Amino acid sequence: MRSTIQTKSSGVKLVGLLSLALMLAGLSSLTACGSSSSDAGRGPDIIFGGDGPQIPAPDVIAPDAEPPKQRDIVEDTADETVTPIESRYRIRFQTGDEIEIPYNQRQEPRRIGIEVWEVGSGALAVGVPVHLELEPLDAGDGDISALTLFTGQSGTNSVQFFANNSAPASYRLHATNPNAMETVSVLITVGAPPIGNLEVNLHFEGSIALSDVTVYLEPAGSYNCNYWHPVAPPTAPFGEVVVGSLQQPAQFSGIPAETRYVVMARANNWEGNLGAQGCSDGVYVSAVGTESHDLMLHQVVLQPAGVYDMDSVFNFRDAIPGEVGVILGHIIDAFYDPGKFAFDMVITIVNLYLGQLVGTVVEWALSLFRNQLEDLITDWAFNNSPQWLQDLFTIGQDLTQVIARLEILAVLRIQKSTEHAVNGEENWHGIALYWRLPCPREGDPDYDPECGRLVLSIQDLSEVGLPPVPGDIIQGRWTGIITHFDRLSIEPHGIMLNYGRLILYVIDDLLIPFVTGGRYHSLRDALYGIINCASIAQGLVGDVLSALGIDRARVEGFCTSALGIVIEPIILMIHSLGADSNIRLFGGGRLIDETSNLIVDRIVDGTWQGHIQMSSGESGNPFTATWKAVRQ
Repeated sequence: MRSTIQTKSSGVKLVGLLSLALMLAGLSSLTACGSSSSDAGRGPDIIFGGDGPQIPAPDVIAPDAEPPKQRDIVEDTADETVTPIESRYRIRFQTGDEIEIPYNQRQEPRRIGIEVWEVGSGALAVGVPVHLELEPLDAGDGDISALTLFTGQSGTNSVQFFANNSAPASYRLHATNPNAMETVSVLITVGAPPIGNLEVNLHFEGSIALSDVTVYLEPAGSYNCNYWHPVAPPTAPFGEVVVGSLQQPAQFSGIPAETRYVVMARANNWEGNLGAQGCSDGVYVSAVGTESHDLMLHQVVLQPAGVYDMDSVFNFRDAIPGEVGVILGHIIDAFYDPGKFAFDMVITIVNLYLGQLVGTVVEWALSLFRNQLEDLITDWAFNNSPQWLQDLFTIGQDLTQVIARLEILAVLRIQKSTEHAVNGEENWHGIALYWRLPCPREGDPDYDPECGRLVLSIQDLSEVGLPPVPGDIIQGRWTGIITHFDRLSIEPHGIMLNYGRLILYVIDDLLIPFVTGGRYHSLRDALYGIINCASIAQGLVGDVLSALGIDRARVEGFCTSALGIVIEPIILMIHSLGADSNIRLFGGGRLIDETSNLIVDRIVDGTWQGHIQMSSGESGNPFTATWKAVRQ
C-alpha cells in the first residue's frame, strides 16, 4: 500500500529525512525541455543553445536561497522508494540591469547574453528554455530576434535587440522559466539624437516668376533623388516647410544631427501650378550651430504632346487681294456701319447722276457734319428703322461672317522632337456659323452669345445631303518651339486654305438657302430679292436726297440701276475667288497645365498673323486671327 510520507517525531525518521536531503543536494539537477509558441518576433521564436558570452556561475548560493521544491514523494509499504524532484533555476542577464544604446548606434543590432544555473548545485543549466518578452515603455518600435531560446552546453544563449527607428525610446526585456526562482528584467534605453538646425537657401535662374516654394526633408537612408519627382512629392515627409518666395530660406530647427538628409523642393508659377523643382542628396547636419545648404531649382518642362480640339476665328476683312477685296470690304461696312455706307452711297449717286462738280460741293457740305450724320443713320438703322431693315442688317452680318469672323474647327496634333522643339499638324474638319436673327439682341436680358451658333462638320454636311466640302480647302503642318516655360512659338508656314472657294461654298450652299428658307440659292438672287429699292426711296435715304432736290421716283430708279451696276461686278469678282490660294501665317499661344502634372491641358491666348497668297502671285493685306485648343 502506498501513502504519502508524513513527518514524525521519532528520531529514526528525522535522521532519515536529513540524510535524504543531503543526498539530493549533491545530485546533479535534471533538465527539462519545455515548448513555447508565439505569433511575433523578428527571428525564430525558439533558439537552441549556443556558446555565447557568459559569466561564470557563483561558487556559493546565497544562504537564504529557498530549497528545491519537493514534488510528490511517495512511500511504498514494502520498501521506501523516492522519486526525483525538478530543479529550480536562476536566470541572469550578462549585461547587467541596464543597457544604453547611443543614438548613432541604433541601427546596429545589440546582442544580449543570458545565462541559467541550477539552484543548489550552482551548475550552469543545459537545455533550459528561457521565455522572453519585450515591453515598450513608450511608443518605441524596437524588436527582438526570438521569444524563446534554449541554453547551450555552456548554460548560456543570447538574443538580438533591434532599436529600429524610434529614438529616444525605452524598453524592459523580461526573461522567465516555469521553474525559475523569479522573472528577471533588463532596462534598454535608446539614446536621444543630437539636435541640429538646417537652413535651405533657394536659387533659381529660370525665366518665370516663382512663389509658394515647398521644401521637403527626408533621412538619406530612406530616400534619395532617384526617387524624387515633383509631380508626386513625399506624402508624409520627415520635414516640410513652405516659404512664400525664393528670398526666404527654409528653416528646419531641432532635427536629429550627425546624420545626412535628402533636401527636395517644388515651386509654383504665377498661376499656382508647378513651375520649378530641385533635389540634393547627402546634406549633412551637424550638432553645432546651423547648417546652411544652397538648393538650385530648375525650371520644369511642360509636355504639350497630344491631341487637342482647336477653334480658330479669322478676320479676313482686308485680307483678300485686289479689287474684289475692296468691294467685299464695302459690303461688310454696309452691314456693320450703315451710316458710313449711306454717306458714301449718297456721294456716289450724286457724282454719277449730277456730275463730279455737284458731287464735290455736296460732299464738302455734308462733311461739315459727317460724323454726326453717320452716327445718326447708324443708330436709326439698328434701333429705329423698320423691322425688316433691322433684320436685313442682322442677316447681312451673318452672311458676311465668313469674311469678318470665320470660325474654323480643327483637330490639332502636337509631337515633341526635342525637349523644347515641337511639330504640329492641323486637320481642319468643320466650321461654326451664327444665325442670330431669332436670338435676343445684345443688351437684352435673355442675350446669349452662343445663341444661333451652328456647328457643321464635314460628316454633318454629308449626312444632311448638302454639297460635299471641297477636299482641298484646308491642310497644314508647322514646327515650333517652347520658350519662357509656357510660350508656344509657331514658325511661319503655309496652310492650304482655299479661302475663295470656302467663301463661295458657305454663302451659296449654306447660308443663302438656310436664311431664305430655300427661296434663294445664290448671292445674286438673294441680293436682288432682299434689297427693296422702293422702300429705300421712301426711307431715310430718300428723305436726305429729296432735301437736295432729287425726288423719290428718281431715287428708286437710281437704286435699281445701282443694283445692276454694283451687284454684277461683285458677283463676278467673288466667283473669281475660286482660283487656287493658300495662307501664309505664323503665331503662337500659351500652354496651361491645370493639374500640376506637367502635361498641357489647354492652349490659350492663341494668335495668328498672315496673308492670303493667290496662285497668280498677288498677296492680300495682313490679317489676324485668334485660336484656342483643349486636350481631348
